[in-house]
Amino acid sequence: MPHDLSAEAIEIAVHGRLGRPVRFFDAIGSTNDEAWGWARDGAPEGAMVVADHQTQGRGRWDRDWIDRPGSSLMFSLILRPQPDAEAVRLLTTAAGVACSEAVEAVYGVRTGLKWPNDVTVGGRKLAGLLVESATRGDRVEVAVVGFGLNMHLPAGMPAEVVDGATSISDALGRSEPGRPVDRAGLLAAILTEFEHTYGRLTDPAGRAELLRRAERRSVVIGMSVAARLADGRTLSGIARGLLPSGALEIEVKGARLALHSAEITQLRAAPVPRPR
Repeated sequence: MPHDLSAEAIEIAVHGRLGRPVRFFDAIGSTNDEAWGWARDGAPEGAMVVADHQTQGRGRWDRDWIDRPGSSLMFSLILRPQPDAEAVRLLTTAAGVACSEAVEAVYGVRTGLKWPNDVTVGGRKLAGLLVESATRGDRVEVAVVGFGLNMHLPAGMPAEVVDGATSISDALGRSEPGRPVDRAGLLAAILTEFEHTYGRLTDPAGRAELLRRAERRSVVIGMSVAARLADGRTLSGIARGLLPSGALEIEVKGARLALHSAEITQLRAAPVPRPR
């Protein structure tokens, strides 16, 4: 695979407010960890860390993100949000929508959103998002938004990584065999989509529009789901929609519940109610 990601390629591709200044690494432990260190040193909003390879990448609940050099697009944005709690809670939703829409715009690959933080193609995971924040009192001072996308799945990857996963190359192999992938170009497209959405998160109308976009792309809403909570419990019900906070509303035995943090472990078609 050609080395399509470099500091120079990123500087040429990125033209918006977000994504500058940039630090690029051939290999790093974690882009989120590097971003946090930079943020503590005073990095401005929009600063970005990009890596060709992570040796200690992680996802939600401290799960490992495993990649090989050149196989993924991994970057972390430093944000200093306005003091608007609703906007901060929707950062994961905004990142997912931006990633999904950019992949479709650049490659024509139809994607879906699996709440809370996965982008999927054909039911398999293409990308994951990780949002972390630091607060002072009730105000979020810094947020780091991490993106990880599979560009291709190299031979020899662990089975637990490959099972349930897909990549841009896999998706293009079915529709446009041999088409090269351009990580710098896709990075720029994601930043453009995210910057537009992020800029409107302090506006109630902008938040409502984001939720509509997310619901249209959701592969969860309207489905019968099993959701594993952080404490190990599992809830089963029907996913009904997204709440203004970005939480998933599910119906469990006739009661509506809000899930703020969970993992969807099962998806199947919801039963059709019998006519009375």
